[in-house]
Amino acid sequence: SDFCLYGGIYRHVNLSYVPAIALEAIHVLPIVEADGSARVSVEGRLYNPSHQSALCTVSVQVSDASGRLIHQSSQTLSAWTDRSGLAEFRVTAPELWSPESPHLYRCRVTLSSPAGETHLDERFGIRQLEFVEHGPFKLNGKRMLLRGTQRHADHAGVAAAMKDDLVREEMQLIREMGANFVRLAHYQQDRLVHEMCDELGLMVWEEVPWCRAGVG
Repeated sequence: SDFCLYGGIYRHVNLSYVPAIALEAIHVLPIVEADGSARVSVEGRLYNPSHQSALCTVSVQVSDASGRLIHQSSQTLSAWTDRSGLAEFRVTAPELWSPESPHLYRCRVTLSSPAGETHLDERFGIRQLEFVEHGPFKLNGKRMLLRGTQRHADHAGVAAAMKDDLVREEMQLIREMGANFVRLAHYQQDRLVHEMCDELGLMVWEEVPWCRAGVG
C-alpha cells in the first residue's frame, strides 16, 4: 500500500504545567526588503482559558547563530486574544538562510504576569523566495534548481513509531544524497523533522493546512 496508519501513541508526549496566563505560541515573520535589510515581526498567541484580565510584561530577545544579541525589547500589554504584535525590528545586514548556509536566528519571548512567568523559544531563518512566472524558482535572488524527495513517517520494524536517532539519520541521508528540498506527505510530521530541515538546509513543501509556510 501507499502508506499505513496505526493506532496508539507513537511520538513524544509532554505534560506541561503553565500559569493561568501563559504564552501558547510565538510566530516570527522576517521579510527581506529591497535594500537587502530584513524587517522582522514577532507575534504571540496567549493561553488564557479563564479569560483573566491582567497586565503582562513581554520581553523579546533575538540572537544570531553565534549567540550575539541583535534585538532586545520589553513592553507591558493587557491580556489579549488571538495574535498580538510583540516586537518589530530591522536587521540591516542579515545572514540569509540557504541550503549551502542554513543560518538560523533564535527568538526568546518571556511573559510575566501576576499568574507567573513563561517563555518560548523559536528558531527562524531569513530568506527570500520567488517563483518567477513561467520561469525558475529563486532563493535570495538567485536561480535554484529544486532537487528533492518525499518523506513518509515510516520505517521497517517500527512503522510510524520512529525514534529520534532514526529520524536524524534519515534526514541526514536525504541531505547527503544531494537534495535541497523535501516534500512532507500527507499528515502532521514530527517537529524534529522540521528542525532537521532548518538545520541541514532542506526546503519544505507540506500539503496540510498547519504547515509553516509552504516552501519554507
